[in-house]
Amino acid sequence: MSHCILFVDDEPQILKTFRRVFADTPYNILLASSANEALEMLDKEPIDLLIADIRMPDMDGITLLKLVKERHPQVVRTILSGYADERLIFQSVSQNLAKLYLYKPWQNEQLIQHVDRLIHMKDKLDQLKQSDAILTYGDLPTKNNTYLKLMKMLEKNVGINDLVPIIEADLAISSRVMRIANSAFYGMHTNSLRHALVFFGIKYIRELVLTCTLFSSSMSSPLFSQYMEELWQHSILTSRILTGLYDCVLNEKLPEQSHMMSLLHDVGRVAMLDQHPEVFGNLYQNLKNHNNSATLAQESELLGINHEELGGLLLDWWDFPYQVVEGALFHHEPFKANPVNRRLILALHVADQLSWHHPGDSIEPLIDPEVIAALGISFDQLKLFMTTVTEIPYAY
Repeated sequence: MSHCILFVDDEPQILKTFRRVFADTPYNILLASSANEALEMLDKEPIDLLIADIRMPDMDGITLLKLVKERHPQVVRTILSGYADERLIFQSVSQNLAKLYLYKPWQNEQLIQHVDRLIHMKDKLDQLKQSDAILTYGDLPTKNNTYLKLMKMLEKNVGINDLVPIIEADLAISSRVMRIANSAFYGMHTNSLRHALVFFGIKYIRELVLTCTLFSSSMSSPLFSQYMEELWQHSILTSRILTGLYDCVLNEKLPEQSHMMSLLHDVGRVAMLDQHPEVFGNLYQNLKNHNNSATLAQESELLGINHEELGGLLLDWWDFPYQVVEGALFHHEPFKANPVNRRLILALHVADQLSWHHPGDSIEPLIDPEVIAALGISFDQLKLFMTTVTEIPYAY
């Protein structure tokens, strides 16, 4: 069945261009010259993807995205605009209004690639959602009152000073935020939660608090606490290594959202530990032995879903950008990621594997040589880089 894409823009020439660019694609293209016209189409047509301009005369794109999120949550929402307005970008991200933010003018081939990627991800996630295995996981972060309060406040476009008391009241979460800020990677050396939040920036506070929420379970089992702490340290170290790879090895600018992608890439494992602690020990042993294929297969056999699939579903469920969703969904199988985002997923895969590395052990068995070749780097570069990484001591 052909997928349907709705473009919304108040400029007739732009709409004609969309029609021409996608003329040879398999998509059914609909055009709306106003937000109200778009809402009428959404009520009548089975639309898969919405691509809307931010600035329109009758109703702005942000308001349109809010209404679409409420009335048609199954539609993938995307912004395409010529205005690099940081306030509007933050508003769309913090309120989970858009999966992707694209700029005018665009390159036609790149725009088609972005659309292909979004449709591919939607199909993949829709297929996984049919599994009964995910039913117990959907409300995992919403168990935490701090996260719920934070989400309500962010919808009001408040500042950091308004958020500090909410986070400060939750000792488990605020302490983890401070641990990230004062880690060797960031090295803030601050006792002020407000200073830490200012450092990270309001744009990423939702993701930061969600990360800390997920790792702050109240279960008291010593073994459970050990596993959770190891997953926490692994996520922090993966984030540090990914940043270092871009800065010191690839010599490239770190892509947007990559920090939160690396912190949340193993959210599927966290969810499994939270919901099925009795079987997690067996699953975790393969992980420590770097046997990814065996781990994924065993997870699927025991729980009906593997941690990559579960992590991607949860992050999509919570309306994270697709770049972050892909990090969870493909960090062990990076060549399955869409070409637009594949280089970052390849680097995340390397960082994830290296985060389990211990000094004195060989790096080569951890990483597929094809991944190294695709990134255009060498094992010697990685070895030299890893001598600069201060390893976080694990509990085991």
